[in-house]
Amino acid sequence: MTAGIDGSDRASASREQVRATWEPGERAPSEDRTVAMRDGRSSVRDASAASRDKDGSEGRKPRKLLGRAERREQILRAAARAFGREGYAATSMEDVAAEAGVTKLIVYRHFDSKEALYRAVLERISGRLREEFLAQMKEGEPGFATRALLTVARQEPEAVRLLWVHAMREPEFLEYVAAARREATELAHEMIGDDIADPSLKSWAAETLVSYLVTSVLAWMDHGDPAADEDFVRRSTAGLVALYTAWKDPSSTGFAI
Repeated sequence: MTAGIDGSDRASASREQVRATWEPGERAPSEDRTVAMRDGRSSVRDASAASRDKDGSEGRKPRKLLGRAERREQILRAAARAFGREGYAATSMEDVAAEAGVTKLIVYRHFDSKEALYRAVLERISGRLREEFLAQMKEGEPGFATRALLTVARQEPEAVRLLWVHAMREPEFLEYVAAARREATELAHEMIGDDIADPSLKSWAAETLVSYLVTSVLAWMDHGDPAADEDFVRRSTAGLVALYTAWKDPSSTGFAI
């Protein structure tokens, strides 16, 4: 009797060969298809169901759990972006929560009002600017003041503008920009030292140095290419030195005054 006239022996052998190529405990592809057909489910549907999270949404990654300090930092950064786009009056706590990717309840756990949140944003960026300035000053590289402000502005542009632009137009928060400007002007006074003896001229020079620094960096943020930041620092610093030299000794400019 000739075996396998109906192909059953050959089919059985073929299945054994397929099984031999798979690790023990795994089903061969043909078996998977058979099971899927029997159960009326496709592998694509199973994969989709497996990707669902506890809320029943598809493809959504679980929210990362953060410590209290990390969450507060996240909210402050998000708030700076939200306030920077729409301004203080037009931004709600819901807007901040959406920007941070959290619920409004979580925002209120850290800040009891929008005003408290806005003040915290201004306090944080003031401290960050101070920290970067002192670090750059310690390095002692030419242009450290410009580089310090630009470094922070590149990292957190909205927060820097909130402090140096928006807060100036909001009476209830003017104290923050006034404090930042006062601190920067005092440092400028110290750097001028005895180069300019006249007190009134020295005060004017210190105020003008700060205005030049802030205005030049903000203008560069609007128009400059980040790839050319170091070139900007050199040019801005060269201009500042030229101004300061002329203030100390107007005759050095060659112009008759």
